[in-house]
Amino acid sequence: MTGLGFFFTFTVSQVGLSPWLDSIFENGLIVVGMGSLAVCILSGYSMGLKRLYAYGLLALVALVIGYFMGIFFAYTLIALGLTVMVMCFVLLIDFVRKCPLQGEKAIVEQRHRHPRHRRINT
Repeated sequence: MTGLGFFFTFTVSQVGLSPWLDSIFENGLIVVGMGSLAVCILSGYSMGLKRLYAYGLLALVALVIGYFMGIFFAYTLIALGLTVMVMCFVLLIDFVRKCPLQGEKAIVEQRHRHPRHRRINT
C-alpha cells in the first residue's frame, strides 16, 4: 500500500495527472463500487453467504446511481449503510421469531449439561 501511495504521489508530482490516473479519480465512485462488489463476492464465496453477493450488487448500483446523479459520496454511503442495517434488523427479527429463547432457566440448564461445565466430585 505504501509503495502504491509513493507511486501515485511521484506520478502526480512529476508529470501532473496522467490520463489513466485522471480517469480513475474522475470515476472514483464507480471504482469504489466495483471494488466493494469484488470484496463482497470474495467474502461471500469464502464464507458461503449468498447475502453478501446482494450487498455487493447493492453497493455497486447505489454508487453508480450516485455518480450519474451527482449525489455527494457521503450521502450515498449513508443511504447504503442504512439500507444494509435495515436488512440486518429484518434478518435478526426473523431469526428471533424462528428460534425464540425458552427462558433464562433453559439457558442455564443447557450450559450445565455441557461436558465442559460439569463439576468433578473429588
